[in-house]
Amino acid sequence: DSGSVHLAGTVYLQPGRRHLAVVHGSVGWLDHPAPGGEFDLGGTRGGPRGFRQHFFTGDRAFFTSAEYRWTATNDFLKLTAIGVAGWVDYGGAWYAGSPRRAEASIGMGLRFGPTRATDVLSSRVDVACRNREVGGEIAARISERAFHSLEAPVIRVGGFHMPYPVAKVEEDYLP
Repeated sequence: DSGSVHLAGTVYLQPGRRHLAVVHGSVGWLDHPAPGGEFDLGGTRGGPRGFRQHFFTGDRAFFTSAEYRWTATNDFLKLTAIGVAGWVDYGGAWYAGSPRRAEASIGMGLRFGPTRATDVLSSRVDVACRNREVGGEIAARISERAFHSLEAPVIRVGGFHMPYPVAKVEEDYLP
């Protein structure tokens, strides 16, 4: 026996002629999923942009996204619309009984697509900044694989989530 519940919603707001705000949210639960039937977020499968495929897997999942689009032109070369978008994603997947695994990403992107065809989706190119550090991933793997060899727990020490400052103020920046 297995079961699933999926809830999702998307809201579109158009505050101006060339502006569009999109807010999306989804959540899901699976009970006894078939092998390979789990939620699989990341890559091109949905979920927070900027994370590799299969990054988030599990029988519980949620995803939220907010995107603001501005269309520069609706008729570039009489073929396509071109615009830019800024966005924020937050979501993840995990297995029941395990700690929730969720991450966020923020980015900008280019939007382009046909203006006269109704059966063709628009295309996008996104650049993402993930809200996680490589050091945290290394610390987690050490804790998972060498826990009994450690003399003390692994702790995370890292900089703030912003561009690294110039050398003059480096000491003020470090945690």
